[in-house]
Amino acid sequence: MRPHKVLKNIVPHHKEVAAKLSDIAPSGYTMALNVCYLTPQVQVTTYPEAWVKRYREMHFVSHDPVAIWSTVNSGSTRWSDLPLWAHTGLSELVITEGREYGLAYGASVARRNDTCPTLRCVLFAARPDRELTDLEIDYLVDVLDQAMTGIGFNSGLSAVELETLRDLAAGLSHQQIAAIREISAQTVRKRIDRAKVVLGARNAMQAVGIAARLGLLDAPAML
Repeated sequence: MRPHKVLKNIVPHHKEVAAKLSDIAPSGYTMALNVCYLTPQVQVTTYPEAWVKRYREMHFVSHDPVAIWSTVNSGSTRWSDLPLWAHTGLSELVITEGREYGLAYGASVARRNDTCPTLRCVLFAARPDRELTDLEIDYLVDVLDQAMTGIGFNSGLSAVELETLRDLAAGLSHQQIAAIREISAQTVRKRIDRAKVVLGARNAMQAVGIAARLGLLDAPAML
């Protein structure tokens, strides 16, 4: 799914934001929202597919100094300013291999959700040619702040959309949901369609599966 499609319901002027991020980070960027135990509710990445595949196969997340920094810090930093431990052992291997895919320079922004401290949001941006400027990093900060406001607690889903997904998970049909919730079947379909877009799902059952994996169906929606 295109980045601006994921950002559509989270960030104002999403197409312009996606284009600007691509300009700032020609080697790619990753935005992960409401991360809990290394699992984000929403994630968009434009890093090279070969790097993403290599990263996952090698389980680099456990040694990635960028990821580690973001789990224990709030704020922003250039990758070149990471502590010395980031340039030793397996952490250095992650950095070295990343350069081969164009991730030579970069910046990270990390935020803890003030109303739900267990959730974190991060934005990483990479370039092959130069350090990011202060203005570019400030833009990353602004975008992440907008995304955090837009997503809330529930991956950008509204309370009624989560309610509909829970009803589907319980085995109810569209008509049954419409009758129980006293809404039209068309409204049910609209809620499901929007949930599919927000979660990046191809169909209703996949949307239910994604929501379940994220723990969104376990408790009433937080507004």
